[in-house]
Amino acid sequence: MTFRAYLLALLAVFLLFIAFSVGSMLALYIALALLAMLALSLLCALCGFATLRVHLSTDNTQVLRGEAASLRLTASLFSPLPLAPTVFTFLSPDGDGEYDVGYRQRYIGSFTFDEECVFPHGGTFEYGVSTVRVRDVFSLFCLTRRLHLIDNMLVLPCVSDAKPMPFSAGDEMDVQLEKRARDDATMPADVRAYQQGDDLRRVHWKLSLRKRQLMVRTFDVPALPDALILMDCAMPERSDPQLAYTLRNALCESAVSLAGAQLAAGHAVHMPLCGRMHIEAGATTSADLPGLQRQCALCDFEGDPLFERILLSETRRLRRTGATAILTTRLNPRLVDLTRQISRLGPCVRFIFISELPPDEEQRALLERLADRSIAVEIKTLSDSANLPEEEDA
Repeated sequence: MTFRAYLLALLAVFLLFIAFSVGSMLALYIALALLAMLALSLLCALCGFATLRVHLSTDNTQVLRGEAASLRLTASLFSPLPLAPTVFTFLSPDGDGEYDVGYRQRYIGSFTFDEECVFPHGGTFEYGVSTVRVRDVFSLFCLTRRLHLIDNMLVLPCVSDAKPMPFSAGDEMDVQLEKRARDDATMPADVRAYQQGDDLRRVHWKLSLRKRQLMVRTFDVPALPDALILMDCAMPERSDPQLAYTLRNALCESAVSLAGAQLAAGHAVHMPLCGRMHIEAGATTSADLPGLQRQCALCDFEGDPLFERILLSETRRLRRTGATAILTTRLNPRLVDLTRQISRLGPCVRFIFISELPPDEEQRALLERLADRSIAVEIKTLSDSANLPEEEDA
């Protein structure tokens, strides 16, 4: 019962009290009319509630961020009694609450309508109808049914133009990669018998003693320099959830745009996504870029809030990398020092800092420390008008 139904019932009881107290037939007739109105309204709501059937479908389960998906809702009703417009509660496509939509349906038969939902943020979001409310024509009774018409929509990050990361000249880079791979004694690929001219530093002494002959370690040397993209997979710490999602969009879209530029230049891309569930994303050709977009959208962004620990865990991989990009919304001295150490390992490093506001003096000083090490620094801020990344080179 709604509030007006309680008021109507209270009025009917009051009129019955007057009718039996003073013998007023007018008060009795009005009270009986009000009670009949309540009974008829309840019958209308119950009949509509019992015969309502709802089905939901969509034309696709994956869209690009900012695109709309059409949700087709089909409802059937077999009630000859009048009803108010049926109210459907849809899940908000931005993951922030719900909203109601009312539709006036036929008394007997089915009706179909399309609800356009625009998904403004990348990731995995629930969509569909959570509840439906049936009311009589006077809105005296409102009956709510919980529906399980909920599915997941995969919202992919958009790809825009980006500048590929630079590599050294081909011959020089090949020599550097080979030297770094051979100097890394922690990652041997295999062992073989010693040959004249082999470096004695590569001799496996313990194995040589067991086999009673000199054995040397062999190492894998990448044929072409690969690009490594390290993205901060912890949700940005902001009090406004929509702002946090907007920064997450900028992170993902900057990462996939940079990956697209590297793939177009003929370089393979590795992008470990270290959320709550680790995803070893990567691509070798431009045809693999849509798969990289899907893997970014599937990342839960519940990773370690200390991005420095993720960088430390990927240090061994850096020795086989021609270029490395670091994308984050956080900036602190420890992260800057670790990035400087990574640049000493050999790869060309690009540091991309994403924020809703231009950096302050303290952040500028930290970014200048990175630039002093010949690290390419990019600052991306969010436009107040369109929430689009704006690039600024430092």
